[in-house]
Amino acid sequence: MDYPTLLLYLENQLKWLQKKDCHYLNQESLPKVELCELIDGLYELVPHNAGDSGKELNFAELSGSEKSAVSLQNLKQQLAISCAQAREDVTNTGDIDFCPPSSKVPVFREPESIKKVQNELRDHSKVGSLAALCQQNSECQRCALGPTRNQFVFGSGHDGSSLMFVGEGPGADEDRLGLPFVGKAGKLLDRMIDVIGLDREDVYVTNVVKCRPPNNRNPTSDEIAHCMGILERQIELVNPKLIVTLGNVPTQALLPGSPGITKSRGSLKKYRDWNILPTFHPSYLLRNPNAMTEAWQDFQKISEYAFPH
Repeated sequence: MDYPTLLLYLENQLKWLQKKDCHYLNQESLPKVELCELIDGLYELVPHNAGDSGKELNFAELSGSEKSAVSLQNLKQQLAISCAQAREDVTNTGDIDFCPPSSKVPVFREPESIKKVQNELRDHSKVGSLAALCQQNSECQRCALGPTRNQFVFGSGHDGSSLMFVGEGPGADEDRLGLPFVGKAGKLLDRMIDVIGLDREDVYVTNVVKCRPPNNRNPTSDEIAHCMGILERQIELVNPKLIVTLGNVPTQALLPGSPGITKSRGSLKKYRDWNILPTFHPSYLLRNPNAMTEAWQDFQKISEYAFPH
């Protein structure tokens, strides 16, 4: 995960916590992953002003118990200050992607620069058709998946469909043929689409990432970030009445902070102007046939949401 992506992840997590009416961050309860390391690094990097008491606040001097409950507002202020202070250092290197080392976390960019990096593909992809969008990005080498792929797997189906399926990424068969959902999981998806009275050609099918992750692993957050601009533009161009997300990866890519698929499946959610219905990925159903009953319950809702009378 690169640090612009990591910072955006932190920002999303803070927003999610505030929506849950949680205004203090208990670091001790966090999993020991990048987010926790980032917060540790912020403590050490940045002296801060204006805590809740109005006194000068230096996070490097806080005790462990004081660090364990940090005001989200202070953390946001700290993040903004660290990014602003780092901008000159990063700019002076002549390479905006270079981050000098620090005790815990490299120097950060300011939030505006982070958003610019995160959205540069999105801004670049404002083309007028799916064919043009595919052609524009078919030679993409923006992340580590580009050099290892055989095919850029963009998407297929009816470009004006009321129903759009989004998976996580291509597998071996998809990478070989350049089309999404053509392996065993794709054949199961075709049968499920047929059962609700539709043909595969009636819907639009794509994935979050357009290149196969090695060994069919889940795509990383960095790889997802580099493809999100393409996916968002696909959604805008198809403009479906319903998006069905297949599994955890697409659900959490479009709806950050969503619970696992076993809890989020089957209930209608909102992404910008579009309705989303999460359900199980067909590959999961192949491994866990007992979940087919729940998946079928989800698919029975598709006609109601995508093709209302």
